[in-house]
Amino acid sequence: MKNKNKLLKKQISLTRRDFLRFSSLAFGGAAAGMFLSSCSGSGTIPAEDESCIKSMATLTDYKPEVSSIWIPKGEHENYYPQFQDLINSATDFSWLKPGDTVLLKIALNSGNPYPMTTDPWLVRCMVRLLMEKGVSNILAGDQSGAEHVVWTATSRRGSSRELCENAGIYDAIVDSGAAPCFFEERIDQVGYENAYIAQTPMGTHHWNNPIYVSSILADVDHIIYLPRVASHIIAGSTMGMKIPIGFLRDDSRLDLHQGGENFYAMYEEINEVPLIKNRLRLIVSSGRQVLRSDGPDTGNVVEPDYGMVLATQDILAHDLLGSAWLESHDHIRSEIIPATPTLANNFLITYSFQEVEGVEDPAPDVPEIAKPAIYCHPSIQNYLDRIGGRPGQIVWNQLNSQPDTALVNNINGMINPV
Repeated sequence: MKNKNKLLKKQISLTRRDFLRFSSLAFGGAAAGMFLSSCSGSGTIPAEDESCIKSMATLTDYKPEVSSIWIPKGEHENYYPQFQDLINSATDFSWLKPGDTVLLKIALNSGNPYPMTTDPWLVRCMVRLLMEKGVSNILAGDQSGAEHVVWTATSRRGSSRELCENAGIYDAIVDSGAAPCFFEERIDQVGYENAYIAQTPMGTHHWNNPIYVSSILADVDHIIYLPRVASHIIAGSTMGMKIPIGFLRDDSRLDLHQGGENFYAMYEEINEVPLIKNRLRLIVSSGRQVLRSDGPDTGNVVEPDYGMVLATQDILAHDLLGSAWLESHDHIRSEIIPATPTLANNFLITYSFQEVEGVEDPAPDVPEIAKPAIYCHPSIQNYLDRIGGRPGQIVWNQLNSQPDTALVNNINGMINPV
């Protein structure tokens, strides 16, 4: 680590909002427009992306399903029956047995409220439904981002529990009858060496070191992801494929952020480690509100007249529909962020991983995401490369109607491009 970083060995925590302020001061107008969001396309794939789509083989027998409901603005508290229908459409719960433990993996990068974190309403609904299915052992939690929480063998900074309280999710967990679970606290319960387990993704992957994930995974039978639909200053968007970063020990998180051109592939591959892949049953997101710029902790929040809540057992179908919703029309479409992924990533590493050994200064460049089409996002591409092609169809089951038929057609065009 260079002298600059040695001077930064102190207890500080800067948010991406700080980065945006920093970049605007340091780079002025030159920074504007340098970062392209992950997907800024429409139902018709732009000409420059035709090669990305057309070069993929079509897996005609692979037709994953994803279900959704539309919730009018402000009406979510009245929509639990529709939520029940949504989850029962996405899974028959044949994987669930008496006495099983279910872990709800929330998105808690910061202490900022939804949609910067998981929707508390979604947590309450999911816990209620699981209890109706006879589940009595329900955990819900995360380990927040390195901007806010870093626990190593010799130092500690921040608390996911406190951030969860600040975000308004803690009460939703406890009041609904689930048990809050914050992965760094496992260090106090079982010791640092036992709090995380080394894993390797199944198949080919881009990780040079083992991935250390929370050992809580070995104690649960099932995982349900509860992400959000949001933009992200480094990744472009943050949904199902990115949510397992919260399982990582801080040195593995540093490995990810120093992955350079493999950053997008590496976070997608966390889902392929056995402790996660063999337990992941369902992905459920609430798009009642959408973070359309900056992210993951700050940005422009919009609340559509009809918000989408989606559920599926297939993570690709989830992220494609979520991305299409994020990019569906001018009201919620993600905005250009005035910074490159490399600038934001290096700022994050410099100011948030001081306690973790092995910081590279600077880290390898993270490529800008130049392809607007949702199938061309590099995390999606990595998934499709592994399975050998694109789906024959994304089967989108809308359980109630959305009055904007043009919007629905646009989303369908994006998830099922010709």
